[in-house]
Amino acid sequence: LDSLSRDAANDPSLQHELAIAYLRLGDLQGQAREANQGDYAGALRSYRRAFTLLEASLAAAPADAAAQRDMIMTCGKLSDLLWSQNDAAGALWYWRQTVARSARLAARAPADRRARYFVAASLLDHGYKLFMIRGDTVAALRAMRRSGAVLESLHAAAPADPLPARTLALGYGRMAEALESRDDYTTALSTYRKGLRLLQALLGAAPRN
Repeated sequence: LDSLSRDAANDPSLQHELAIAYLRLGDLQGQAREANQGDYAGALRSYRRAFTLLEASLAAAPADAAAQRDMIMTCGKLSDLLWSQNDAAGALWYWRQTVARSARLAARAPADRRARYFVAASLLDHGYKLFMIRGDTVAALRAMRRSGAVLESLHAAAPADPLPARTLALGYGRMAEALESRDDYTTALSTYRKGLRLLQALLGAAPRN
């Protein structure tokens, strides 16, 4: 991969393909949310190499929506990994990248459900990190509520699609955690229950999941 990437300087398509390969390598080495080999330093190098390649690819082809989505995922993986390694500043920096890049992607294609989902997912995780890392419940809840509004809209438009429903349920749980930390137990409880109802419906539709 390193040898190929040195030869890809003027080929945005190859840079994008190599970035995906580095992402997969990084996942095997140390993806923070999945089973991995425990090589977190190696995963960080691979994810950063993917980031650099995608930056170069997007500089040459800024309208490439697939590369934009892969860059958002790369920033998310870097944020999660750095958080797991106690680099709070780095984790928040990369997650701010996901929020900004998702917003730009959705602005270019406002009717694209996937782009809107990226916005919602990035806002949800950014808000949760603000809560967990900084204890900033005001900013955290603001971001998570914005995420919830998008996810509720996506879920209402396509109730049979499990992805926004599951992410919305996760979001309700995270919002409830933040509310609970502020001693707003009544709102926290009703928010937990909204997430529970969604999960019960998902399990009813797919009981073996």
